[in-house]
Amino acid sequence: MGRVEQPQVEHIIIAIFVIGFVGLLLEQLLIQLAKRFSYENS
Repeated sequence: MGRVEQPQVEHIIIAIFVIGFVGLLLEQLLIQLAKRFSYENS
């Protein structure tokens, strides 16, 4: 039974890393957009 649950745990861990990585990319994009808008306004 333990072997059946192992892949699910791996998928959860991978999903957490993917979500975190995408979150960091989105944050960087928002920072770049914020910088562009601040440059345009100033």
